[in-house]
Amino acid sequence: MNPSTIEVLLFLGGVALTVLGWFARTLHSDQKVTKEEVNNLHIKVVEQYVSNNRFESVLSQINANIERVLNKLDEKADKH
Repeated sequence: MNPSTIEVLLFLGGVALTVLGWFARTLHSDQKVTKEEVNNLHIKVVEQYVSNNRFESVLSQINANIERVLNKLDEKADKH
């Protein structure tokens, strides 16, 4: 190989490594941002978490209201 061919290959290798380094840095930066977003989401989920007891309480209230509505509908159906 003559010197100009080696210089071209070295130049192309340098360009390839530069692009690869930029790509790796971009991935690392995006990974850090994603990690922060996941942490923020985790905090939101914990803040808005409904305890099991509270959920059961609300669910029993809903079931009671549904039962009342169904009983009223049954009473109306029996009248006709």
